[in-house]
Amino acid sequence: MNWPAWRSSRVALVRLLLAPLVMAAAPTTGPFELSRGLDIASLGASVGPESAKTIVAQAERGSPTAQEKLGEMYVAGAKVPRDFGEAARWFAKAAAHKQPLATRDLAVLTYLGVGVPQDTNRAVALFRQAAEAGLPTAQASLGAAYANGIGVPQDWVQALAWTRKAAEHGDPNGEYHLGASYDFGMGIAADPTEAAHWYEKAAGQGHSGAQINLGVLYEQGRGVPRDPSRALSLYTQSATQGDSGGERALGLAYHQGRIVPRDDALSAEWLLRAAKQGDAMSQILLGSAYVNGIGVPKDQSQAVHWFTAAAEQREPIAEVQLGLAYDPGQLGLARDYATAARLLTKGLADLQIATKQPLRRLPYQPQLIEATFADGALELGLLAYNGVAVPQDMKRAASLLRLSSEHGSARAMAIVGDIYRDGRLGAPDLPEAARWYRKAAAAGNADAMNELGTFYQTGRGLEKDPSQAISWYRQAANQGNAPAQENLGRLYWFGWDGLPKDPEAAVQWFERAGSQGRPWSQSMLALAYRTGQGAPVDDEKALEWARKAAEQGDAMAENTVGYAMLIGRATAIDIEQSCVWLELAVERAGPGELKDRASVNLMHALLQLTDEQIAACKVHAATWQSRFASKPQ
Repeated sequence: MNWPAWRSSRVALVRLLLAPLVMAAAPTTGPFELSRGLDIASLGASVGPESAKTIVAQAERGSPTAQEKLGEMYVAGAKVPRDFGEAARWFAKAAAHKQPLATRDLAVLTYLGVGVPQDTNRAVALFRQAAEAGLPTAQASLGAAYANGIGVPQDWVQALAWTRKAAEHGDPNGEYHLGASYDFGMGIAADPTEAAHWYEKAAGQGHSGAQINLGVLYEQGRGVPRDPSRALSLYTQSATQGDSGGERALGLAYHQGRIVPRDDALSAEWLLRAAKQGDAMSQILLGSAYVNGIGVPKDQSQAVHWFTAAAEQREPIAEVQLGLAYDPGQLGLARDYATAARLLTKGLADLQIATKQPLRRLPYQPQLIEATFADGALELGLLAYNGVAVPQDMKRAASLLRLSSEHGSARAMAIVGDIYRDGRLGAPDLPEAARWYRKAAAAGNADAMNELGTFYQTGRGLEKDPSQAISWYRQAANQGNAPAQENLGRLYWFGWDGLPKDPEAAVQWFERAGSQGRPWSQSMLALAYRTGQGAPVDDEKALEWARKAAEQGDAMAENTVGYAMLIGRATAIDIEQSCVWLELAVERAGPGELKDRASVNLMHALLQLTDEQIAACKVHAATWQSRFASKPQ
């Protein structure tokens, strides 16, 4: 795969896979969840001791109370077979008589699409009827509808008004939602003390979400004195009710060791309980535990299982994680660019949607969300850049790389600079390339620092400034950037751009670059050790460096190796192999002194070979040449 120049094709897996449990945010539950409290089982809670025959007779005679009870009986399957369609029919009859509870129960079935076609608008209208009749549970649901813009335009004034009514009438969902409003500052100024007050009321009624969020306040000491034991108690109360958020909260608590001694095995046990209930965050954390062997044995197949389970719920972090794993083939997965592209595309789209929804609180630290955007968009941008698994589309690639840049990827900034430098979006735009390289360099990207050095040295895209060029080369070189090390070596070797001619300094930089595989630096090291410039004469070292460069297609090195084999310098004489290397050097070298020297050396070799040997030499050279792009040097 031909990735952008001198840029690796991989980004590391986003931090969550490698340091998972510390990247989870406080285990709060999301506010204004309209579905919370819409429990079908609770609709049959008030079934009384009357016989079914009596209630049916009363209902058929038009008694709204009996109609409501009969609906509850059909929901619960108490005294009659469970039948949600019949339940909805009798709730509708009672609602027609303005029975608030029946109206609310019909709203629940209509919202969930159980027993009747799902109809959000009709459900919210029914919630309104029951709320206006003074039913607190319906008031809480109507407040949540206004907060989310479900069935009505989003309206925080109305949301808080109905929520407060429900809370002041003692409805636990209303108390929880009002507490969340104060906790997260939604529609009202944040006030953790007021949040704790309302959470306390809801938690006292057994509201598991309020127990979790109140536990977070006690753990952090926000709005209440810090009390780790109280926090642990609240998380436990929620978890023992089977709330997956409470189970996740305990899993995090036992791993992080802030409010209870660290116990990774117990942490994994609680996370497993939550994961089995479908809690996507717990599935990701459990997968990460299997990657790292935290509380469970390392097991890549289990890790992939849980990451996949979360991704199938359109959990964006999991989608991007898996996409990044499929690209290079990590976690025991076969490399699959098509699957990587699909998951990255979905994950980034879902993450953008999620982060724009104020009521959806992604349970991750902000830096993880930033890293997910940065690494996911970078990888997908590279696939689009190269046309791998997706159509090659430079505009899309640039857009994705800009997105990655916006979220802090210095590498993406540098590649955007490449795009403008190389004219991938039209004519080259060197000033714009320089602007992106400067951004990337400021963010610490050594490749961009080297490019800025080149721009300042050549006067391309920036006003020529040798001192700035040297400064940027040096910064990049000190970070281990091989092209910059080579550039500094070149300046010291030739004494260019204000640097004194210093072969010894040049050799030091060439050795750093050559050790990273830069063929020109390797070839220059061969020259230095052969001629004694900047290094003691050492024909064996000279030949060693020349071979490394020659094997990468460097013409000067090919000539050096070929000549050494021709005359037996630091190696045995081997005219046939000498012919191959010299043939390559002649083909690779551009017009000039190097080509002339290689041609003379080749002629001396050919004079010592038979026609058969010459023919074999040319075949071998052609085979070797095919490994490299034909590029004059």
